[in-house]
Amino acid sequence: MPKETKTTPPRPESETKPSSPTLEELAEQYLDFWQQNLTVWATDPKALEKWVETLSASQSKRPSDKD
Repeated sequence: MPKETKTTPPRPESETKPSSPTLEELAEQYLDFWQQNLTVWATDPKALEKWVETLSASQSKRPSDKD
């Protein structure tokens, strides 16, 4: 005799797939991100120094624009 298995009905797509943020939500997250960074940089000189070092290092790795 075959073993009886329980199956659950498929969930609606809205429950299984995370919703994508709207353009407005993305813009808000982007502004929040930079506001938080500016606050940290204004209050923690070492954090600002680290950011500048990171940015400088990434700029030095770019191909030369002089070619």
